[in-house]
Amino acid sequence: MYFQIRSTRGHILSNKNYWYERCGQDYISSCPIFIGTSIDEPILLAEIERAKINGKLSSGRGYVITPDRLSPIKKEGLKSKGLVHVEGTLKDFAAWVKSAFPSGNDAREVVAKANEFGAAALNLVTASDIDVAHSLYPISFKVLAERLKRMRPSEEALMGRQFLQGFPPSWTLAASKIPVRLEAFESLKKELFESIGRGDRLFVTTGQAGSGKTTATMMAMLDYAKDNPEVPIYEMSRDVVSPMKALSLLSRLHGDRCIVFAGDLFILGDGFSDSLVSIKAGNITVVSSSRTGEWNEHLSRYLGEFARPASFERFVRRDYDPLIDRLVEYVPAPRFRKMTRLQQHAELAKSKSQLLIALREATDSENFDNIITNEFEKLPDADTRRLLLIVGVATLARIGVSADVAREAYSKLKPTRTFDKALEALDGIVSYTESKRLIARHDLYVRHIFDEVAAFEDIRDALREILRTYVKYNMPIVRHVHRQDAQLFRFLLNHTFISEISRRKGRHEDGSVVYADFETDFQLDGHYWLQYGLYLAEQGNLPEAVSMMQRSISAYSGNPYAVHALADLQLRSARQRTQYDAVTRDLIDVAVKTLRVMDSQQSLKIDQYPIVTLSLGHVGALVKHSQADAAKSFAKEYYERIKFLSRNIHSAMLDRAEERLFRYITLGDWGEAQSAAKSKHGPRRARYRRQSK
Repeated sequence: MYFQIRSTRGHILSNKNYWYERCGQDYISSCPIFIGTSIDEPILLAEIERAKINGKLSSGRGYVITPDRLSPIKKEGLKSKGLVHVEGTLKDFAAWVKSAFPSGNDAREVVAKANEFGAAALNLVTASDIDVAHSLYPISFKVLAERLKRMRPSEEALMGRQFLQGFPPSWTLAASKIPVRLEAFESLKKELFESIGRGDRLFVTTGQAGSGKTTATMMAMLDYAKDNPEVPIYEMSRDVVSPMKALSLLSRLHGDRCIVFAGDLFILGDGFSDSLVSIKAGNITVVSSSRTGEWNEHLSRYLGEFARPASFERFVRRDYDPLIDRLVEYVPAPRFRKMTRLQQHAELAKSKSQLLIALREATDSENFDNIITNEFEKLPDADTRRLLLIVGVATLARIGVSADVAREAYSKLKPTRTFDKALEALDGIVSYTESKRLIARHDLYVRHIFDEVAAFEDIRDALREILRTYVKYNMPIVRHVHRQDAQLFRFLLNHTFISEISRRKGRHEDGSVVYADFETDFQLDGHYWLQYGLYLAEQGNLPEAVSMMQRSISAYSGNPYAVHALADLQLRSARQRTQYDAVTRDLIDVAVKTLRVMDSQQSLKIDQYPIVTLSLGHVGALVKHSQADAAKSFAKEYYERIKFLSRNIHSAMLDRAEERLFRYITLGDWGEAQSAAKSKHGPRRARYRRQSK
């Protein structure tokens, strides 16, 4: 059963979804129920529109419960929109549910109604599966097609307009005529079909932010569903408790073949490799997407053995006409509509950026950056802007923030506007994800606000107050909070994120204030000290960075990330020393010993390759101190090791290190400016290691 319950006043609960899943009569169990304090409440109206877009009102009927006493005319107006008004409060509704359904539904029936599980699948769901079953949604091309047939033109227009203005795609949207099948689509579709045919465990679409890669991937999956109706397809929600348990359940439900869409691979993280290893090759193919840089520099380190990425990048000239047709049909842009076709082409051609940005610039007739700046500056007050920054931080993390956490952080900023009123003012900019977490329209929008518009102090305060909501948990934090909240915590402390913000704001050293505020609160959290140390290292403060890394290891002994980072700092410290004395040699010897041990552990996977750190740090330190013979000897050794690894692993990090070592061995050149951005042999061919079947 689907509930949307919204309120800003005490007699009705606020921000609760799927509130009372024990209700189940046929005449009401298939319909969404919206409960609010007033029929005109903006948040309530926004949730109704969101439900329409997501297909929750596709049955043509829903219930709205508010205390209003409506006139017959207004009731008839709601009925024309597929909504039946019931006068009452949440208290009244709860009393009715309790009296009408004293026994309620069991947990499996709740899953069946909320997630549309079929009877056959439901029979195989055990009590221990319930938590992950709630995060799995069957995807049916037939059901989506029927939903679209029942959709009113106004609902379709709203869905198209919001999508073309930057809101994320739904399956209903992907099944509609709204998204354009760009020139690159057929190639992507072919690669997806081939990957599923091979029985790959993972298929990844890579592309820039806002390139349309996720929408295109969903469209290709629906084409596969249409051609292969016997193959079950599911979406795995980003808030799944355990991806491994979810895949295990699907393996039991569908032993022969199953396809799982997992949205943004960044959300699943590097630990997802364990989940992929746990499934039988050829049984389940997980389909996901990733930004090109994140795949090349991070995720491929952990997941590269399972997938060959399919690239989906910029649109081309042949895409102009269908894109223009969609814009004219769905987006109100009078100036753009009045243009000739050649002028419209020119508008799209002016922007060589991502698809999302190009569409927005073409229809708003303004530079993308100016559009976002104006939206931010025209918000009603500083309180509303602060709430957007709180949600914006979580948007950059791409997982959103729960309303409770956002409310708690917002309240610490001493606002004069209530949280609910500030959230109302952000309607159209901030919305709820399928996991019921607040997120801004697109992180490209937020990135511009953080980089160019918002003050550093306001961003710092937003970061600090969200971090303060974690103080109440036991250490280490990531083991005592929900998986998505753990990911948000990691992101908030990420040294690269804080360094980028402080650097772009011209406040290079001020980012340390964010860390310094929590030295006592997070003193037993190894991740906190690790990121603090890495931040200080980026600022060039190596002695303090080493101290922080040692604290990280003390808080969480054996943490391979901190052990590796400490060894890297020791090599950097040795390179900075003016003399090649006993202290310098000792720093090098300790670091090299640590990194050799880490490199020998084949099962160890961290963000960096220990052999790359050895190659750049050890050889670099020897070169700096004019130890040419030793440097050449170790360079040759490390070169052969990297060359061996590169036979089975495609990694930009390995490529760059291999090329730099080769240049030094052959030419004696260790210059930073010539660090192998180009190969004398041309670009390396992409490598792929097939998993054994």
